[in-house]
Amino acid sequence: RDATENVTMPAGKNVILDLQNYTLSSNTTVSILENSGTLRIINGTITSNGTAAAIDNQSGGYLYITGGTITSTATRQAIYNYGGGYVEISGTAYLSSTASGARNGSSMERGTVQNLENGIMRILGGTIVGQVQQAVSNEGYLNIGNDDGSVDTSTPVIRGETCGLKSTGTLDFYDGIIEGITGGISGTVTNIDSNSQVTSGQVTVGSKTYITNYLS
Repeated sequence: RDATENVTMPAGKNVILDLQNYTLSSNTTVSILENSGTLRIINGTITSNGTAAAIDNQSGGYLYITGGTITSTATRQAIYNYGGGYVEISGTAYLSSTASGARNGSSMERGTVQNLENGIMRILGGTIVGQVQQAVSNEGYLNIGNDDGSVDTSTPVIRGETCGLKSTGTLDFYDGIIEGITGGISGTVTNIDSNSQVTSGQVTVGSKTYITNYLS
């Protein structure tokens, strides 16, 4: 049944969140989840229509998302990773937002997932969509895919309505496809799979045509 609960656990706990296809939702000024321990999200839906990111991953927090749907339908991010935090997205996870404008105290535009300076983020699978701006904003260290000598262009999928991904930090790109109306990647790619190169193309999704970046 619908219920309203505030649950607090001591920092450093190892928590597995399996919503079993139920939904956590909020339209308040605070995040639905704030993590400073180890949190693994494997199922269900988390949706926010409030004035904070759906999930705040604090410094020292380890956040693993392997399944489920996380959305923000207001102007804020689905995931906000502070400096000193670690986020890993993989599997069948689906994240989207209508994030718009710039993040507080910065000129960096908001994305569905936002990795701040000194934050670490790995995107190994899943789909991330920015419905208004970019899907991913990176000011720290961002790794996309596995550096295993083999390129997979099917996953992860990163799609934005401006660029797909904007990075002012370190960006290692090994797998997946990055799509945007104005371009795939905005920023410098630091490392790629050996014997490969960043290639541009186009893809049509519904009625929209996106410029793509992938490795070939």
